[in-house]
Amino acid sequence: MSKRANDYPTEDEGPYKRVSTNDHSPTTRHHSKPINLEKAKPELYIKNQSLLDALKRKGIKTLFPIQYETFDSVLQEYDLIARDRTGSGKTLAFTLPVLEKFFQQGLIGKDAPKEKRTCKFLVVLPTRF
Repeated sequence: MSKRANDYPTEDEGPYKRVSTNDHSPTTRHHSKPINLEKAKPELYIKNQSLLDALKRKGIKTLFPIQYETFDSVLQEYDLIARDRTGSGKTLAFTLPVLEKFFQQGLIGKDAPKEKRTCKFLVVLPTRF
């Protein structure tokens, strides 16, 4: 069950956690936040070695701001709206924490029972207008 608006301590958060690493003003719309190398280490968030190895094989050594700023919220099952520019890593921002949680729960991986290998989550990503 995902966490809803009433799980937040204040009303100003609204019904979803919101994360934006870009203020989308006309002068900065193509500039994301700089990467904080202390926060960007995948091993700070991901404990499953096979997932870390997969990232390394793909050449991913650090996470982008949208990924490390949303990781805990997704892992804690908050509904989330995240926005950033194209190519900023939004898809992995949603996917990595979900995969980590599934590995922790034994829902995926070589040891997962076959009956548990079914669709577990859906990421809805809008297309360009």
